[in-house]
Amino acid sequence: MRFFFYNNPQTPGPEADTRIIDAIVEQSIWADQAGFDAITLTEHHFDNYNTYSNAFMMAAFLAPQLTQATLMLAVTVPAAQHPIELAERANLLDQLTKGRAVIGVGPGSSPVEFAGLGRDHQTRHAAMDEALEIVHQAWALKQDTPPLKYSTRHDSGEVLGRVMPSPYGGKPTPRLARATLSDDGLSWAGRRGLPVFFGRFPAPVIGEKLDLYRRALEEAGHSADTLAESMRWSFVQKMVYVADSDEQALADLAEPIAFSQSLLGRAFGPPSGGPVAEGHDMRKAVGAAAGSLTEFLAASAFYGTPDTVASQIEELVPSGLQNLACWMYFGDMPLTKVNRSMELFINEVMPRFDKR
Repeated sequence: MRFFFYNNPQTPGPEADTRIIDAIVEQSIWADQAGFDAITLTEHHFDNYNTYSNAFMMAAFLAPQLTQATLMLAVTVPAAQHPIELAERANLLDQLTKGRAVIGVGPGSSPVEFAGLGRDHQTRHAAMDEALEIVHQAWALKQDTPPLKYSTRHDSGEVLGRVMPSPYGGKPTPRLARATLSDDGLSWAGRRGLPVFFGRFPAPVIGEKLDLYRRALEEAGHSADTLAESMRWSFVQKMVYVADSDEQALADLAEPIAFSQSLLGRAFGPPSGGPVAEGHDMRKAVGAAAGSLTEFLAASAFYGTPDTVASQIEELVPSGLQNLACWMYFGDMPLTKVNRSMELFINEVMPRFDKR
């Protein structure tokens, strides 16, 4: 089992933004030095759910400060972006990281974010596929090839030269992945030979989802190298909180989880005019419609003493999962508690999974 450090810090308001951004920079550098294999960045807008909003800019800032970790975007939303600008940003990040980047894509989910960006939330799946098709066409351009004329429901134009810069190391594209909560999304990623990001399921369900994904990879006829690379960068995300006792962990989580859920409730409002999710209730999947604290934590979090958290992670091992993305700073939890949790995890949990 490898560990990724997942950055999605909520903010109570503008007065807290600077200290929260400073904290995640320090934590990301600490996680890199402690042996986390990736630093993972999210993209959310307008709802206080992600303080820094722009994953590409944050990744570019972190890149020269990391010594070994891969930077992963989990995720950027093609349906909410200009496709040519997305192609350029992805290539530039690939160059700045010397190829140590994985660009995760997904259809997006929050109606609040789509409204703020002037996009149609109800068409986000088709818009993602449409944008990605144009992005791939842009990556294939050469300086002397015919111009690329493109048109989507939101953007249109004509590209007369190549997208600059090119991806690092002569690759045709940066490394891509897909984030999803649905079986259709898992199959989509498997057919294309892309790593998959998902989470917030109990261990047995994670095993079932990974089996479905592996079957899609195999049925698509991908090479052994593609299968291995896809599994190497696929991950499940969980909130992780380590304390000196199980009782203390539960008590410490109550307020941050309540705050997170209040933000989710605003960002993922009740559906209107159509489904909010990829085939099921997104509000429940992300915790906006969860019942009790313990119900939410049972699916979304690993928490307790180092022994308890290690045993929870052990339950994932039979599934064949190689990577756990640990969300350790959430709900504006006091930094003293977050840092203590990270210290316990790094010193007392991670070593139990070395070289497995």
